[in-house]
Amino acid sequence: MDLPTSTPPPAVPLWVELARLLRPGVDRGDPAWGWLRRVLSGRPPHPGVVVDWDAVALASRHAEVAVLAAEAHPELARRLDVAVRRQTLVDMNLELALDRVVRALSRAGVTRVALLKGAATAHTLYDRPLQRFRRDIDLLVAPEALPDVVVALLADGWREDVSVPDRARGMGAARAWPLVLDLPIGEIGCDLHQRIFDGGYAAVDPAGVLSRARPGLAPLPVPSSEDTLLVTAAHIAKGGFGEPLKAWVDLWRAATHTDLDVAATLARAREWGVRAATWGALGVVRRWFGAKLPPALLTGLAPPLWQRRTLQWLLAGEGAHPVRQDLSRHAASAILGPLALDDRAALGAWVRQRLVRRLPVAVGGER
Repeated sequence: MDLPTSTPPPAVPLWVELARLLRPGVDRGDPAWGWLRRVLSGRPPHPGVVVDWDAVALASRHAEVAVLAAEAHPELARRLDVAVRRQTLVDMNLELALDRVVRALSRAGVTRVALLKGAATAHTLYDRPLQRFRRDIDLLVAPEALPDVVVALLADGWREDVSVPDRARGMGAARAWPLVLDLPIGEIGCDLHQRIFDGGYAAVDPAGVLSRARPGLAPLPVPSSEDTLLVTAAHIAKGGFGEPLKAWVDLWRAATHTDLDVAATLARAREWGVRAATWGALGVVRRWFGAKLPPALLTGLAPPLWQRRTLQWLLAGEGAHPVRQDLSRHAASAILGPLALDDRAALGAWVRQRLVRRLPVAVGGER
């Protein structure tokens, strides 16, 4: 039987979304998001407020923080029992797949790799990996090691899941080379990244990230605390500050990690051109979670006054995302992404990528 298909919403021109962003007032969104963030940060809802716990549970599932929410409040524990059990099953299979990756790379003698994104933060920023929702495994791989990694994983039963354009361009041109492992619960993906960002967004040095990666905290080396903070913040900004709440929790925990070297963070943020992106994202973390951040970190990251005021005005939302008005993901990335860049060269490269090469996508919606 054919399943019913939903009609996609009509495309909204980019200029219409820009006008929406500039209008006065802030879209407060569903109050369940504010309640959820207060629960996650250990702050009870405001006295006298009647909390719709069903709405908070629904928000936590959309935010991909169900396990954290269930552990933070008894009203959510019983409402999220099924979601927690489902995530536990997926997490067990992800750890099994990661163990297979480690064994395959060990047999092949490959060492120039590190975990990225949730695969890394799950093991470094949380008490248990289960607390950080994950769907797949992300690895940062040195370009010269990529062919050996692919051969090792293919020999272990993984298969390539590469798009036709990427295959035509070749392994060296692709930012990520995706592999898939078939397990009884379904497919587990492993994306092999040679670069962290495309399109000239930030001058992140993958070789430097690999050289500073720390062994022993996870099954494979993980980026340093400073690199984790900056990559997470830049990833959030690049996406128009529209990432799920799980990414903001990562950033909150990374910024308050006990071994964070503030001086090294500031120096690397300048080198990568992500001072404004990190400052803007950390301002949201401080406002949303009541986070106590190192004053020297915020002071050292502060961009010029016009950029600070603009970011503060735009990132005043209280709903699922901090943007003051609801925007499509493409519009948020095209409009807000450039505002968080430090230098004109990076800004020009990003604008060319988003508004020229991808203009039909940005204006017409996702294909």
